[in-house]
Amino acid sequence: MSAFGKRGIELLKEVVNHEPDTLPSYNEELVRLVFSEIDEHYVQAQRVLSAVNSNQQSQQEGEEEDTGEQAEGGGLQDKPADAVAMVIHYESIARNKRLLLSYIAQRVERLKN
Repeated sequence: MSAFGKRGIELLKEVVNHEPDTLPSYNEELVRLVFSEIDEHYVQAQRVLSAVNSNQQSQQEGEEEDTGEQAEGGGLQDKPADAVAMVIHYESIARNKRLLLSYIAQRVERLKN
């Protein structure tokens, strides 16, 4: 996985640093790379969530056998490292989306002028 948001920043800089009265060509390759980074973050977030859910289920099953009652709690509250990983992945997704939208907005603004 690449540095978080590096490709998105690169994409936005391309438009911002270009001459103000001209429109640079659409960088489809870099846009695709940003989308693939978003997909990578989503897959990683789903893996973390799946691991947390499977650990929670196995703990609940073990406690049900011991006490005969269903256990409460578990999940991300008990694993701060997993919670932090989830936040990082989702914030990275949101950042890349904002960068893509800014790239498109800059291009639209130049088209209007």
